[in-house]
Amino acid sequence: MEIKINMDEFLTVTSSLKSSTGNISSSMKTNRTLEMTNINPFTKDLEQTITAIELLEKYKALLESDNTILKDTGETMKENDEQIAQANNNAIDSQPIS
Repeated sequence: MEIKINMDEFLTVTSSLKSSTGNISSSMKTNRTLEMTNINPFTKDLEQTITAIELLEKYKALLESDNTILKDTGETMKENDEQIAQANNNAIDSQPIS
């Protein structure tokens, strides 16, 4: 039985995730205020929008962090796979011929 990671496919997926994460953005700044009105529904909507944008930025940061962890994990899996394969080859090569 063989267990291994396809690094080309893995790197393609993590690259796609990084690109998609980079596209998450908002053009609205969170320091905006309504200077022309103090009508409660409008000011509440602005507050909720600002909160949503701040949450979106936190979500983006989490995705970026997760992607970094995924890439590191993939690299570690590849290294472990290579070490196991080498150890297996060494064990097979060192067996005496009967």
